[in-house]
Amino acid sequence: LPHVDPWVCPVGAIADALFSWCHRPGADASTPPVDFAPVFMPNDEALIAAGVKPAHFREAGTDVGFREWQRCLVVPGPNGDHMKAMSYRYNNDRLGKVLMAQGVPDWAAKTHLGRRAAAQMGNQRGAVESDIKEHGLWSAMIGGGTYEAAIPNPAMANALSGRPANCPSPSTPRLNVSVPQALQDTLCPWLEDAEKVLGERVLRNHRAKDEALREFFSLVRWCRSVYFQTWAARLASASIPSTSFFYRHPLLNNPTFTSYRVTMARALADAGDTAASAVQQVLPSLATAVRVAVETVAAASAAESKEMERRLSHQMDEGVVAVKQHMDVGL
Repeated sequence: LPHVDPWVCPVGAIADALFSWCHRPGADASTPPVDFAPVFMPNDEALIAAGVKPAHFREAGTDVGFREWQRCLVVPGPNGDHMKAMSYRYNNDRLGKVLMAQGVPDWAAKTHLGRRAAAQMGNQRGAVESDIKEHGLWSAMIGGGTYEAAIPNPAMANALSGRPANCPSPSTPRLNVSVPQALQDTLCPWLEDAEKVLGERVLRNHRAKDEALREFFSLVRWCRSVYFQTWAARLASASIPSTSFFYRHPLLNNPTFTSYRVTMARALADAGDTAASAVQQVLPSLATAVRVAVETVAAASAAESKEMERRLSHQMDEGVVAVKQHMDVGL
């Protein structure tokens, strides 16, 4: 269903979260939310402000530098602020309790159990030992980082999923509708400049190389398109009144996005057939369910306003009854 209904698509949710992080109220949308440049000799005050424990101060002075941007959170909190980071200790403690409640011994109830489970499953599916070790990154060479190898290992990925490498996956039609560059430039307009600054910094100093930052820029570029693709599909597939505040959104209230919505609506005209055909190649039993889901989403969008009126009417009736009962009791 998330591949068909843009309202429950996790990819669209990631794009929304990225927009919320990069366009905080009152912030300058034309500049990055934080400084991406590494600091090779940060002072103690800066480290403490970023949440680094004093026991780890010396690690921040290594060749890789201290990257404060890696501590920024992309997930917005329910109150509009940013959630507190979940530490490894917090995750390990909670996970340990869950595993022990399921009968796992306390000495084995660790986060490392996930890598062990992947190795066992790969062995059961017939993956060779070298692929299992490469996937789990065991026996890393001295001086090499434990988590620097390419993930996932293709052979292990196929073994764990049980699907061949050439197996087609369900496609989301709206993600195939390219977004004009002029429209992309309105979201995270600092991206190109930040990529240029990173390239110049690496040319001057090889220690400033940062693959994680390059991958983050790729994520921003990808989500920038998904943001407009998802909202165009939402507005094209849902019955949203013309007076809705969505149409006054600064990123969505421009002629370029209006024409893009028309293009998206045409591409989604046969979305049900496209999605059902894609699923038919992977899981035949779900093809009918996907087609029904598409039709259900369309029908639900049309009936949404009527259902809301019905619920409000019932709530008002129930409220009147509750107030009357309260008055009778008080009297």
